[in-house]
Amino acid sequence: MYTTLLTDATLFDALLAIDQELAATAQAGGCRHCAGRLDHADYPRKPRGGPATLSAAYEKRASFCCDAEGCRTRLTPGSVRFLGRRVYLGRQRHRWRLSGLRTCSKDLETARS
Repeated sequence: MYTTLLTDATLFDALLAIDQELAATAQAGGCRHCAGRLDHADYPRKPRGGPATLSAAYEKRASFCCDAEGCRTRLTPGSVRFLGRRVYLGRQRHRWRLSGLRTCSKDLETARS
């Protein structure tokens, strides 16, 4: 079940939509240091570990840079697509979370009995 879900392109489209919403929220908040306007300064990515049908949007990671003179602070919002600063897709992280949830629920059942 999980393998078909993780190779389905619609899952990756949903993750992209979530990332775009996170990026829009971060950009609307402005610079954390000087409250200046944030401009796009995206990082290029060559994602590894996804289906061959990934959209071209996966070749960029959203990031912002303050436009105020002298500040230029960067802000890279969280991502559900990428695993931290790496180019690997975050689906591995989601697998680990799922297996962790199963382990926790088994531990709780054992502790209750």
